[in-house]
Parts: sequence; structure tokens; C-alpha cells
Amino acid sequence: MRICVDLGSSAVKVLIGEKRRGKFVVEDFIIQPYETHLNPLKHIVSALKEALWELDIHRGWLHIAIPSAYAIFRYAMFPNVPVKRLESVVASESKKYISPSVGQVVVEPMVFSRTAVVEEPVLLVGVRKGYLDEVETIVREIGFRTRFISVDSLVLANLMSYLYPLYSQPLCVVDMGARHTKIMILKEGKISFVRYVKLGSYDIDLFIKERLDVPLDTAEAIKKGENAVADVISLANRVITSLCNEVFISVDFYESQFGEIPEKLLLVGGGAKLKGLLDVVSDRLNMDVELFSLSESRIVCEDQEVDIRPFLPELAVDLGLLLV
Repeated sequence: MRICVDLGSSAVKVLIGEKRRGKFVVEDFIIQPYETHLNPLKHIVSALKEALWELDIHRGWLHIAIPSAYAIFRYAMFPNVPVKRLESVVASESKKYISPSVGQVVVEPMVFSRTAVVEEPVLLVGVRKGYLDEVETIVREIGFRTRFISVDSLVLANLMSYLYPLYSQPLCVVDMGARHTKIMILKEGKISFVRYVKLGSYDIDLFIKERLDVPLDTAEAIKKGENAVADVISLANRVITSLCNEVFISVDFYESQFGEIPEKLLLVGGGAKLKGLLDVVSDRLNMDVELFSLSESRIVCEDQEVDIRPFLPELAVDLGLLLV
């Protein structure tokens, strides 16, 4: 079984499982929130330790996804460069695309072309080496080792490519977390566009708190309430409007570059589970909007007492880590 860890912007999500005969087999999982103010990395250590302890895991190798907020995305052209030489070319040329002023950065190229020679833009994904070193230190401090580390956007893109292998139209994926939202447009499983905006479901909590003059924990409970769908959507209108505007801007830019627009929008993340959100976003953007899920034939929980289906939007990145 693989130990998958998604270091989200407000929670550490850990899933134990494997991909077996085309199915995602899950042994157990946990979503452990942490305080994001003051010293996030310090709280991540505590949250990760507590999550692994709750799952009764005391040693092993971790597959980790880090937030896109810590990554730099740039598109570059390296015409007529053989794919086998791309890594060495990127090592010498990446400073032209990612400024040295951000510090020492580890850069990996993501190739779109399937030919032997690079003929299309290459997505450069850079992560500050200092942050990667901190993550490695955190893992070692709690007695584990890192087997694989990637950026959550790349993991999600790989998952969508696996789930929709024959989907040739552009697909817009909006991953709405507590404090940040990723907006990606995929074409044939590859990232054609990606943005990261400081907007999330926590902003809805703040607006409810302000509008109703209630404590923050009460505001969050109201947001999750089953009997106040219309009221919550109304209270969250400003955040939803901002979200739709960001998606519209992204789709508009994509259309200006590629001459086509996504036909489907897939909502991912805990913030995407807000009751009534799908219908509102669909109406405002005039798109087919779905909440990320998996058919019963795609996912199996080995323990019948473990019910993962209500948490699939939050655990999409963890499921993606089972593929790498």
C-alpha cells in the first residue's frame, strides 16, 4: 500500500491505498486541518504527525504533493531540440524564463509533444529548492522518507488524463481549497493553462461571519448547513462572483491563444462541495459543470466502515498520487 500526502493550503490529507487492476483501492484516509497563520510549516509538521499517528503509520516512504502556490509555471519554446536532450537544455536555458532573483529553483520540463523532437511549447515547473529542502526535513523529523514529490497541479492533470483518456476537448479544472483556488485548462491530458488565485472557501466563512455577526466556527457551520442552501449561496455571492470572474478571465485568455473554449468544467476541492455552487457556476459561465467523483466500479474501500465517496473532491490529489 502507498502512503499519499497532499500538503494542502489549510489541511494535510493522507490516503493509504494502491491502484489495482484499474481500480483505486483505499485502505484508509484522513483530512487533518492545520492553522495557516504565523508559521504554516510548523503547523504542517504537527498536522502530518497527527494524521499518520491516527492512521497507525509509524514508518515508511511518502508520496507527496506540494501546493502550486510554491511553484512557478512558465511556457518556453526550444525548437528542434531532441526530447532526450531537453533536460540538459532546460538546465542551461531556464534562467531566461524563471528569474534568478527568486533564488535557487529546481526546474522540471513537461513536454507536450509526443514526437522525438520538441515542436510545441514546453511547460517549465520550478520549485524553490529551499522549500523542497524544508519538506524533506519535515518528513525526516517525523521518521519517514520521501519517495516521490510533485506539484498538486501536475498530479491532478495526470489523474484527469487517466480518467478521461479519450476526451479530446479542452477541460477546465477548478480546484477550490480553503484559501487558494487553482484554475487549469487541460487538452488531451496536458496542462495548456494554469493559474493560482488567493480565493477559497475560507473567504465565504469570513463573509458569513461579517454579515451575520457570528463567530468564525459558527459561520463555517452555517456554510456547511443542509437547511440553508439559498441563504448560504446568497451570503457567498461576492466570493462566487469573484470565482466566476477568475474562471471567465482564464477561459477568455485560453480562447485568445488557442481559438477554442472548454465545454466542461470540473470542480475539485473541499470548497467545491458548497451546496448549490454547481448550478450557480454553470448558469453564470454557461458551461457544463460537474463535481469531481468516481463511479463505484472505479474505487474500492477495503474497510467497509471507511466511506470515501463524500470526500472524493478533497482527496483528488491523493488519488492522483496513486498513479505515479
